[in-house]
Amino acid sequence: MSALLVTGTDTGVGKTFVACALATALRQRGRRVAVMKPVETGVEGEPADALALRAAAADPAPLGDICPYRLRAPLAPAVAARLEGVTIDVARLVALVARRRQDADVLLVEGAGGLLVPLDARHSVALEGPLKRACVL
Repeated sequence: MSALLVTGTDTGVGKTFVACALATALRQRGRRVAVMKPVETGVEGEPADALALRAAAADPAPLGDICPYRLRAPLAPAVAARLEGVTIDVARLVALVARRRQDADVLLVEGAGGLLVPLDARHSVALEGPLKRACVL
């Protein structure tokens, strides 16, 4: 079970597009693909990125496993969570990534915002912390 973290330099740079293209290509090659968008911000109603990922991967997992944190404010996850009184539990995300890795041949994890965007006061998605280690191939 491999995992790949898709990240970029900012919001709106094409992470979802690339992750969906990867999911589609891997499925066309007969791979079972699971997806995650651990934190999606700027969500009004349904999480559009997570839904696009789930469709591209044909991932049957519950939306809560694909996108456990959905925040309204279109800000860095740590800031949006603080404004909404939500605590992002990084240990929970790491455990979910580990479990989702078992569900498929490849797990695609899409980050939020840019490379250094904080999840909380101590962890960013891409450059430090346990989430990165959980996604290492």
